[in-house]
Amino acid sequence: IIGAAAVTISLVFVGFQIGENTRATQAATLQESVGYDIELLIAMSSDADMANDIRAFLPQGYAAVPEGSRMRVEYLFSALVRHWENLYLQHQSGTLSEEAWEGRKVIIDAVIRSPGFSEYLASFTGSTISGDFLRYAREVIRQQGTLTERSGPEEQRP
Repeated sequence: IIGAAAVTISLVFVGFQIGENTRATQAATLQESVGYDIELLIAMSSDADMANDIRAFLPQGYAAVPEGSRMRVEYLFSALVRHWENLYLQHQSGTLSEEAWEGRKVIIDAVIRSPGFSEYLASFTGSTISGDFLRYAREVIRQQGTLTERSGPEEQRP
């Protein structure tokens, strides 16, 4: 009986530690995510031309971006997509909480629905984005459609 009680207490303790570890991992993942969000926002907001190019790219695609800025927009947008892919995969693995994911999902889904993202997605020839995130993005577009120039201002702004 004493042995069974000791095993039960040990299992309860291990379960408690696993729960604490999960919360600590989720907190660390969220902290890292917020830090990267801030870095990207500072990068975009500290360069007026870049901010304007991204703002033009989302609703209109590459045609709205000056030729000399397209590569820069592509790199920054790739960084954003990779960041969001990472968040999605972290959420799927349980290291990013549901609440933290839902707070970002609204913005991510709006950008996924933009014509610029659709054009970006169509330009992929290799596997630079995980299949899981690609399936997620395509499902968002399938379920919600793509934003168009005819969308209202509240839908247009991701």
